[in-house]
Amino acid sequence: MHRKKSTRRHARSTRRAARRFGKFEMLEDRRLLANFVVTNTNDDGGEGSLRFAIRQANENPGLDFIDFNIPGSGVHTIRPTRLLPTITDQVIISGDSQPGYEPGKPLIELDGSLAGSAHGLEFRGRGGNWVEGLIIHSFSDIGIVLAEPDNPSPTGGTTIIGNFIGTDATGMLAKGNGRAGIHLVRSPNNRFEQNLISGKHDSG
Repeated sequence: MHRKKSTRRHARSTRRAARRFGKFEMLEDRRLLANFVVTNTNDDGGEGSLRFAIRQANENPGLDFIDFNIPGSGVHTIRPTRLLPTITDQVIISGDSQPGYEPGKPLIELDGSLAGSAHGLEFRGRGGNWVEGLIIHSFSDIGIVLAEPDNPSPTGGTTIIGNFIGTDATGMLAKGNGRAGIHLVRSPNNRFEQNLISGKHDSG
């Protein structure tokens, strides 16, 4: 797992964030944003794993990036063996950062078949997140949860774009999550675009 501050890759991520989050002024005199890079498909919580990246993003206050740079071509499958950490701080998760990504052909797959009783990605307490270019299937509960149950003035404003939720990497084979693809709890003003959602038992 690598943390990059001033590389060309981080500059691209910062420009991407500036486009997506107009309310953030990404100026040189502001705090540099942390970029946590997933470099393997392990679920041991060690450096380079998605589990480690989520934990680091939670511990680093403010908006962070989780990018992917896993060696090799084709689809890379991450199989959590237990519940992934709940995401409690604002983050951009960019499956489209994986080398070789093309729109409509995501390369980062979250397969929940070994995770036990679990959601795929659960965002709780903070809005304004971004999830793009992931395949999320086979979790026993929900693919993506956006929840601000304890916030008296929930902000929402999360963008979910270009994901396959409840299918395989081709988008042709249903592999549903146990309840719903996406579930909202007191989370308003979100944006959902160009997602393929299938195979769920409940609505959404």
